[in-house]
Amino acid sequence: MCIRDRDKSVKIGLLDSSVSMSGHWRHLVRAWNKILEKFTNTHTITFSSGSKVVKEKVVSEDINKYECGGTEIMAGFLKLESFVKKLGDIDDLVVTFVSDGADNDSSTIRDRIKTLKPFPNVKNITFMCVAVGNQFPTFMSMDLRQVFHNGNQSVPAVFIVQD
Repeated sequence: MCIRDRDKSVKIGLLDSSVSMSGHWRHLVRAWNKILEKFTNTHTITFSSGSKVVKEKVVSEDINKYECGGTEIMAGFLKLESFVKKLGDIDDLVVTFVSDGADNDSSTIRDRIKTLKPFPNVKNITFMCVAVGNQFPTFMSMDLRQVFHNGNQSVPAVFIVQD
């Protein structure tokens, strides 16, 4: 099912706002803001050294408003987990994770991803990973999909965006 067919679904963008994404941020935000305009029930979480739920309906093109620090990918997923729990029962959830995959501790990221659990209050999850650049570790998208995705299996595990 395409995202446009699921207007009643909750959509969450989990956006990497670390310094390594600063050259891509403006383009990423412009594309994400179009999604925010088009769909209701859409939310944004940013992460770098920490994470936060963006309260504004439009994400700023100024990455410095979202820390622009190191990359703590797990901080984003922990914020996502707590945010989804607060939403209560959800029939359909679409999560779009956008990152270059440059975690501060790449040697342990795989083990840390394995500690994540699917959301018990969500029936159907479509998890999409948008990998920015050619250095994204593809195992990350596969491991995250294994944890979260229980939706349409024809949705690719990763969409790669290169410079």
